[in-house]
Amino acid sequence: MSGTLTKSFVGELGQGLHNLSSDTLMLALYKSDVALGKTTTQYTATQECEDGGDYSAGGVALVKSWQTTGDVPYLSIADITLEGLVGQDIYQALIYNSTYSNKSVAWFTLDRIYNFNSGTFTLRFPPNNGNEALIRITGVSDG
Repeated sequence: MSGTLTKSFVGELGQGLHNLSSDTLMLALYKSDVALGKTTTQYTATQECEDGGDYSAGGVALVKSWQTTGDVPYLSIADITLEGLVGQDIYQALIYNSTYSNKSVAWFTLDRIYNFNSGTFTLRFPPNNGNEALIRITGVSDG
């Protein structure tokens, strides 16, 4: 899995427009032919995976909490497991803030296209620590 925070999110975070402690962050799954990237500014339903099993339009809410390890604050995000994605081709994902006008946070391209006929899909986020978490603030010092 590779991806990054979106440019718009970084700018909006600096303006205090996202509250990562209380805002609802969603994860939307997309097919292989959607154009997402670091310049994506907002959630779109275009080429989103269809409703099925545990997944419905708009995606799934992330279970998250703001943590600190040493001097590094980070957002802890729980892995997501979905059942019943029959007939879905999943290749990309978008995290967006549904509390703040569906503004984008981060996008990902999976390591390959996942085609489901049955079974479970688990999306594992980077380890939740100050060195590897998806969203972390570095450069904080006492001096």
